[in-house]
Amino acid sequence: MKKSRLLLALAAVLATSPTWASQYRVQNWVGAWYENYTGVTSALLGSNPDGSPKTFGNWETLGSVYGNNTGNTAASAPPALSYTGTWTGDAARGLNDVDYSVYASTTWGSNHAAISLDNYKQVDTSSTSNYVLSDAAGNPISGAPVIPVNTQTSSSASGYAQSQWEELYMIGGSSISALGHYNATFHVDGSIGPSTNANGTGSASMNWSLSDFNGQQLVSIQASYDVASNTWWKDTYSAGAWNSTSGSGTLTINEDLHENGGTFTYGTALYLNALLSTSVSGNGVNSFENTVKMTELELPGGSSVYAESGTPLSNYHVAFNGNGGGVLCNDLNCAVNGTGGGTVVPGVPEPETWALMLAGLALVWGARRRST
Repeated sequence: MKKSRLLLALAAVLATSPTWASQYRVQNWVGAWYENYTGVTSALLGSNPDGSPKTFGNWETLGSVYGNNTGNTAASAPPALSYTGTWTGDAARGLNDVDYSVYASTTWGSNHAAISLDNYKQVDTSSTSNYVLSDAAGNPISGAPVIPVNTQTSSSASGYAQSQWEELYMIGGSSISALGHYNATFHVDGSIGPSTNANGTGSASMNWSLSDFNGQQLVSIQASYDVASNTWWKDTYSAGAWNSTSGSGTLTINEDLHENGGTFTYGTALYLNALLSTSVSGNGVNSFENTVKMTELELPGGSSVYAESGTPLSNYHVAFNGNGGGVLCNDLNCAVNGTGGGTVVPGVPEPETWALMLAGLALVWGARRRST
């Protein structure tokens, strides 16, 4: 009875607290820009503390796009953000037109992001002119010092696309405060590399990670590509171990990452945060529009689980280990006190069970062969 009252109180807090509610949401962010910087350095602008002439700079925006959206229930999942077009440069200054495409989309259990810039040409200029003090009539003052004025320009093109989902899983079926263990598998599918007209300029990078309430990184993959050297590196953290690789050309990623033996406390929400960040500069391409997807969340047999966002648990591919199976709950009461709606699903046999089954089949097959 005491356990039931405690779980019911917890359910009420989870259902009404804005602090908890803010911890399960999906979010998208995108941004890209094409700019030209002009800096003027001269003693006419004053001096720095070390005596050097000051610099005055100004950013000229040739084109930009930005967007973000969010939702924290299954019914309020935000639409994808997508922008594609061409920014007009300035041919007189050697600034090319730049093609851009940015995309971000998130559902509970899946991150999607893609960004590309193409046809960008790096333009850097430097020039120096001399300023001579003049009198009121505009005539140079004899003997007045000549003051140099240095003007530099530098173009840049960059962008990012980010996708994030957070979830609170309420898990019941055992004594409150007891520890349970889960396994999670994620499939990462995408690529980073150069655009069609790379011109030797640009870069691309991606970072996907899964973390808990304390910000501890559970699973991660990071990668970066450089257009100038046509090389890439990749670091992964999976199944408790780091692995680093490097190579040349476009990097294609198609692999599974694992969190094995993660812990949770029955009766306390399990929080997972999956964040995909992609960025490019110059003529880089970052293509993870396909998916970074949870392909399995394996919980202990005999447990019941509910997703606080209200999203179907099929999004997370929830399974239960052992032969006992478990319950996919349609409401919070099902997870915290065993009442309410849910679907009972069979468990995933343990490896030892599979071994016994295969051994049994082998004996049956052998007996059949002997009898014939």
